[in-house]
Amino acid sequence: AFAGGVLVGNLCFVTTPADVDGLQLYATGEPFGEVEVFLSATPPAELPTVLPTLSGPQDGADVTELRRAPVALGTVVDVGDGWALTVTGAARDITDAVLADNEFNEPPPDGLRFVGVDVTIAYSGGGAASPFEVSIGLVPDGNIAGPQECGTVPGEPDLFSDVFAGGAVSGTLCFVVPEAEVATGVIYATVSFGDTYQFLATK
Repeated sequence: AFAGGVLVGNLCFVTTPADVDGLQLYATGEPFGEVEVFLSATPPAELPTVLPTLSGPQDGADVTELRRAPVALGTVVDVGDGWALTVTGAARDITDAVLADNEFNEPPPDGLRFVGVDVTIAYSGGGAASPFEVSIGLVPDGNIAGPQECGTVPGEPDLFSDVFAGGAVSGTLCFVVPEAEVATGVIYATVSFGDTYQFLATK
């Protein structure tokens, strides 16, 4: 989730009937954070107002300027540890192609589509490494990066291969995106789940 993104859904916990009336949720903004928030989990007198999703990069967020000026399509970007990423083709709706590729592929949930982005992931480090080390996501204007659970994708790169210096893998990555945001996303990438991102245009 990026600044302005709102996730709405149900959380499930296992408890006893005797505890239901006194339940509370507690949360912290980071795994070992010192600030904890406690929320009553008993039914309110009236339903709360859901926070609205804010569209696009938000002023004041750490990565806003990078999101607003992503690296141009076709440009090689160093993402760290010997890895470079290039977006080689514009984002496009590949829902029909994915469903036709394998009879066991499930369609995306209602209101969502499969979006494909062509990339090349190149390696110049020492020894061999796996492209899986490069974490790649797609953040659309809704500020929530969807999963990459598309099933089998025609032309997808082998992210689990061993790549030696000078080698690269290329293909189509698939992301689950709201139907209204198919053409609004930018790619973000980092290495080994780091917190320094590079942003790349998809059109």
